[in-house]
Amino acid sequence: MTIEDPKRLPGKRPPRFVAAPKLFVLEIDQKPILAFEAHSAREARELQGESWLLDELRRLTSGGVPLWNGLAKLRVGPADGDTVDELQATLRNRASPDLPIAYLVPID
Repeated sequence: MTIEDPKRLPGKRPPRFVAAPKLFVLEIDQKPILAFEAHSAREARELQGESWLLDELRRLTSGGVPLWNGLAKLRVGPADGDTVDELQATLRNRASPDLPIAYLVPID
């Protein structure tokens, strides 16, 4: 009796490769505000448009000033190679286990 590889059975696809999360930074007016993990640049950009996050950025303050005024330019990009290790440590120490996001500025 021969056991067939399930990946080769008709109609069966091999399991999809799932990339490890990458580190991204959300900037407001070119200032790094938060770091987070996402599996792709597309996923990272989608987070930038989430209403719950935008509401939180308007609500939270740093030094008495809202993180986002609702008008300033938001930009998401990959974390810079020089700061990746530092940001990963920050995420480990500050992020919620449910959603790995860490603010990079002091929150009031």
